Amino acid sequence: MNSEIEEIRDYFIEIAGSMAGNLGLNSIAGQMYALLYISSEPVSLDEITHILKVSKGNASVNIRVLERWGAVKKVWVKGSRRNFYKANEDILEIVKNRLKEGLTKRTKEIDSELFRAEQMIQIAGKQLNKEDKKITYVYKQKISDIRKLSVKVEELLRLVP
Repeated sequence: MNSEIEEIRDYFIEIAGSMAGNLGLNSIAGQMYALLYISSEPVSLDEITHILKVSKGNASVNIRVLERWGAVKKVWVKGSRRNFYKANEDILEIVKNRLKEGLTKRTKEIDSELFRAEQMIQIAGKQLNKEDKKITYVYKQKISDIRKLSVKVEELLRLVP
């Protein structure tokens, strides 16, 4: 490959890594996706490690993350026993899947924390005076409001194709 073309490829990969990092994702995963996205042919894990100058272990972990997101898939290449990968070029689908996965995880975490807060209120409620009971009543209502919002988010996620 021409050195100018390599420089353009490497710059594109660098930009993708920075974008991934800015979005709170692993920059190496972003670089790997970019490499596969711009490659017209499937790329082996060995080639990925060589081009990106990352360890095979790091590349292996990140390729599994990308597979889980539906961003890449393993493909067979005739005559080779290596693992080759190709990018899912539907970036919107990948973003939707990632957002859906992230929001689902967060709503479950919030639900668990709200349950704990309710338990704390229930335990404390046995020993509270009238004024403090009014305060915990407000807390219960706020928790209920957050639960309703969480349910709406889950309903919206089910509507996302």
